[in-house]
Amino acid sequence: MIEKLHVGSERLGLVLSPEQYGMLETYIDCVLEFNKTYNLMKADSADELAVNHVLDSLAAVPALKEIVAQYEARNSALDGTKSVVPVKIGDIGSGGGCPGIPLAVAFPSVSFTLVERMEKRCAFLESALKKTGIVNEKLLCSQADKVAAE
Repeated sequence: MIEKLHVGSERLGLVLSPEQYGMLETYIDCVLEFNKTYNLMKADSADELAVNHVLDSLAAVPALKEIVAQYEARNSALDGTKSVVPVKIGDIGSGGGCPGIPLAVAFPSVSFTLVERMEKRCAFLESALKKTGIVNEKLLCSQADKVAAE
């Protein structure tokens, strides 16, 4: 267990399940492993990665909750049902996966797309998504300006 991840999440007012914490910890382990070869992010320890990257990403959760709620309310008002068009969020230039991966863990009902042009980073992201078991995220290995609008 990465203590700083748990303490920091509580300080941010986030309520995460044990499964979500497990996904975030697996993601951190993946970054640390790939960092040895690819230098994805500046972090030498799990705690440093949790504080400087994962928790920084999760700090956006309150604002995103509001945006998602407004989007869903607008769609409901248009057709009288719960959101017909799913909420989609893109992380352009995903690099090592922040903020996209931590946010996908925090928002399991939202669809996330990671867009990254560098092959080695795409290989890392693909591996991390498989190992964490995140299912609400897809990866596009492409330049941002070549991605079709969604």
